[in-house]
Amino acid sequence: MNTLNSVLIEGFVQADSWKDQSGIVNFDIKTMRVDRQGQSHTPVFSVRADGRLGELVMGNLTAGRPVRVVGRLDVAKRQVFIAAEHIEFRPEAPKETRNEQVSSR
Repeated sequence: MNTLNSVLIEGFVQADSWKDQSGIVNFDIKTMRVDRQGQSHTPVFSVRADGRLGELVMGNLTAGRPVRVVGRLDVAKRQVFIAAEHIEFRPEAPKETRNEQVSSR
């Protein structure tokens, strides 16, 4: 029996995507959250995409682009990452607006 292993994450692409030696496309998502004490947290999560989805990522994702990823947690070489199953390429905000969004969250 399979157990639930599902992730939905939304944030900004940290750096341009890249392909590893096996052809899997990798990129990092930076999320933003403010806790009840007003402290800002900006964790970064690794995402991997392969096949047709990987090709779309290589052609559409650049640093700073807003993105939403649906996938599952996976492990390779003792590193946890999100294995993407669906990616929404969010519209890019103008640079002035993007800076305001980053600082206000």
